[in-house]
Amino acid sequence: MNIETEKRESSNLNLIIEAIQKSACYLISEINNDSSINNCLNHLGEQLNLSTIYVFNFIDDNNLNQELSYFWTEKNIESEFNSDIEKINEFKAFFSNYIPLLEKNEIFFANNNPDNNSFDNLNKLNIESLLIIPLFLKAKLWGYISFIDNKNNRNFNNDEINLLKFATNIFATALINKQCREKLNQSEQQYKIIVENAFDAIYLMKNKRYDYVNPQFVQLTGYSYEELTANNFNFEILISEESKKYIKERYEARLNGIAIDNKYEVNILRKDGITVPVEINTVSIGIKGEVAVLGIMREISERKRFENALKESEHSYRTLTENIPGLVYRVYVQEKNKVVFYNNMLEKFLGYSDNEIQSSDYNFLEKFILPEDKYRIEKEIVQALNDKQVYDIEFRIKDINGNIKYLMGRGKPVFDKNDNLLFVDGVFFDNTKQKEVEKELNETIASKDKFFSIIAHDLKGPLAGFMGYTKTLVNEFNKLTFNEIIDITTTLSESAQKLYSTLENLLEWSRTQTGRIEFKPELIDLREIAFNITYILKQNANDKNIMLVSNIFDETIVKADKNMITTVIRNLVANAIKFTDDYGRVTISAKEITESIGGLQKKSYLVSVEDNGIGIDDAGLSKLFRIDENVTSIGTSGEKGTGLGLILCKEFIEKHNGRIWAESQHGKGSSFNFTIPV
Repeated sequence: MNIETEKRESSNLNLIIEAIQKSACYLISEINNDSSINNCLNHLGEQLNLSTIYVFNFIDDNNLNQELSYFWTEKNIESEFNSDIEKINEFKAFFSNYIPLLEKNEIFFANNNPDNNSFDNLNKLNIESLLIIPLFLKAKLWGYISFIDNKNNRNFNNDEINLLKFATNIFATALINKQCREKLNQSEQQYKIIVENAFDAIYLMKNKRYDYVNPQFVQLTGYSYEELTANNFNFEILISEESKKYIKERYEARLNGIAIDNKYEVNILRKDGITVPVEINTVSIGIKGEVAVLGIMREISERKRFENALKESEHSYRTLTENIPGLVYRVYVQEKNKVVFYNNMLEKFLGYSDNEIQSSDYNFLEKFILPEDKYRIEKEIVQALNDKQVYDIEFRIKDINGNIKYLMGRGKPVFDKNDNLLFVDGVFFDNTKQKEVEKELNETIASKDKFFSIIAHDLKGPLAGFMGYTKTLVNEFNKLTFNEIIDITTTLSESAQKLYSTLENLLEWSRTQTGRIEFKPELIDLREIAFNITYILKQNANDKNIMLVSNIFDETIVKADKNMITTVIRNLVANAIKFTDDYGRVTISAKEITESIGGLQKKSYLVSVEDNGIGIDDAGLSKLFRIDENVTSIGTSGEKGTGLGLILCKEFIEKHNGRIWAESQHGKGSSFNFTIPV
């Protein structure tokens, strides 16, 4: 290579480098990508003394179709080629055969040399020299750049080609930048349309100043866009007094980089003074030390009205269900029999809290139902559901402590328009107390039936004897001696006295059962009552040489019904005399004690009637004071009794909230005791 050639090539390299530098400056400095690309092509063409530069773009994935995107022509040359669309199409057709070369990222070079395979085609296109470099964007063939010289049959050495490749890469960067800007502009336009037409109020705030608000924000607040985005606009004007403290805390937290909830509710104050509840969703987009917030605000006045109405409805419904003395429930059949309880009666029924059962299904209750009731109620429920009828059931359960309880319930199935079962609403009531009352009533009726049977038997014997003796007097009076008549009449008198005593006790007891006996508590002296009874029953005791004494020496005042207490002590003393041998002893006593009544320690008087008579064995003690037991026994002198007196004593003492019991040892005597609360 001679010196002139070296100088020329060196000069060409310098021109290319200078063109690349200026082109790069254009591409970096100019915002308008098309303008920067055209400037780049212009500079390259002028510096390299080219005729034309074409930039073609493939417009399909197979690289079969292409279009001219950019071009440059020498200003002082009027080229037919540059203005002839037909010849441009001929150029595209000519080069279409070489596209596979570009796909391999290889260049194409040809000049007007007879030895060149493209000589004839270049002549037809009036091209002296042609260099084509592929243009890749993000590893995909986008198109190519054609450097055309129509004046000189020039060659491009490797250094020139490499520099032009570098220039092509810069050009590719500009195209990528253009694509990004176009997508960004398109995206911005789309987002602007969305934001401007959004139903929600949207704003961008930086350091307590609105940078942007959309039309809905303007409409919601009542302020104009200019007012809201003015530098001197104080955003706190929009915050109601009750929400200002909360907003201030949020702002300081964001300023200090503290995480806060992005969704919250406040009340804003419109320009016309109307307070409006809103829900705000925010996202922080600022850096530390700067508060920049993008927010979406939605008016929730209607929702608040519904929420308040719902709360009021729920409160009314909850108040109603909580005051129902039963367990209100709903079974969602289509949700695997999920059951929801609507009041807090479950714990009272089973001993389990609502939280332990709230999410359980209806089958949870089955394990508490007694097995002998389960099949029956399942059958009743299934039958009612099949018949689309309300069902009433009664069954027993065992609670957490093992106690048996009686439940009665009613359920109503609810169906959709296609007769599909949706859910069952119902209520359970605790029927245990009623069942206990029924059981107690039945037992009482049975006991009283037995009691009346016993009384009838005890009355029948004396009456039969009485009738026999009177018949003897009537039929054989003239045959009887005077002493025989005296014996019969004495026996009749004793029998009549016993019958009268029995009937009197029976009458008193019946009056207590029917509520016809009046309970009149007053201040009475037990000492006085005991003295009077010893006086009345003194003859009974003297007949058996029994010592009857009262050890109540001091005034002993209690509030009680005088007639009832007198009857009780008289019955107990009479029984003691009856079952005490001749020359025995019967004692009445009273003392103050402290006993537990209703869980409280209270004072009472303990009254005792003690004897040293024949006593009572354990079997006999267990039958005392019971209406369903026959406790008829014979006294030490053949006296008979029905046990009715003790039953009457029990009724009277229980009316005073006292207790009555007996202590005895067979053959050693007995002590009958009762208490009267002071």
